[in-house]
Amino acid sequence: MFQVQVHLQCIGKLSEILLDDRGSAENHFTNLAKYILQEFFEGVTIDTISVGHLPDTQEGLKRFALQISARCTSIKALIPREAMERMELALEDKIGCVLQELAGEVEIEDVSIGNIPPGTTALSYP
Repeated sequence: MFQVQVHLQCIGKLSEILLDDRGSAENHFTNLAKYILQEFFEGVTIDTISVGHLPDTQEGLKRFALQISARCTSIKALIPREAMERMELALEDKIGCVLQELAGEVEIEDVSIGNIPPGTTALSYP
């Protein structure tokens, strides 16, 4: 089993609209994250989606932060462990492209994929 974490910021066109109804935005991003992750993994469980306001840019553009935490099983493509970094980059690229269409400028701060030890029942988030 794998733990996937994504942290990013979106700036621009739909930020204000998305943040007007946080519950709806979180639901939309949950579905979107699950859809994207299912391209890489057999099973996907979204643990948390967090959407929050950030201060406007110097140019007055609205922006928000998005954090995604998920548990995933079975990587679809057989890749060696040393290729995990390339998978993180591919996931970052896919998320960035999809969200850019939806929310304008996207700045991805971090994408990480880590192993969850067998028998672990609780996940810890930094």
